[in-house]
Amino acid sequence: MTKTAASRKVRDKYNIKERDINSFITPHRASRANLSGYLRVKSARMPLSKFKVNPSRPSPKRRKPIFVSVKKSGGAIKGAFVADLDSGHRGVFERVGKSRFPIRELYGPSVPQMVGEGTIIKELEEEASEIVIERLSHEAVRLLGRY
Repeated sequence: MTKTAASRKVRDKYNIKERDINSFITPHRASRANLSGYLRVKSARMPLSKFKVNPSRPSPKRRKPIFVSVKKSGGAIKGAFVADLDSGHRGVFERVGKSRFPIRELYGPSVPQMVGEGTIIKELEEEASEIVIERLSHEAVRLLGRY
C-alpha cells in the first residue's frame, strides 16, 4: 500500500508515468523475525525523455526551443533537441561544442530524489503509520474473534 501511495504522491508533483516509478521501488515486508518493513528506492537519474517533452518526436526543422516539464510546471530548454539514436533510444540531447558531434543526453531527478522530497516523505511516513495501526487493530480483532 505504501508503494502505491509513494507512486501516487510522486506523480502528483512530477510529470512521470507510473511504470517508470514502480520499477525502482521495492517493498521489504515485515516478518516474524524482523518486525520492520521498508521501501527501497534505487535508481539512476531519469532521462528527460521519461518526463513530458514537447515535441516528443524529432523535428529537424524546428527553431524554437523544446519545452520540458519535469514538475507540473515546466520550462523551455534552449539549445536542446529530441533525437532518435541508431540503437532505437529516443532522448533529449544538447551539443557539447559548436560542431555537430558530440552530443550528450540531458537528465532529470532520480526516483529516490523525487520520493525523498521533504513533503512527499513526510506524507508517506504519516500514511504508512496509519496503515500499520489500522492493519494491526484489524488483525487483533480477527484473531480475538476466533476465541
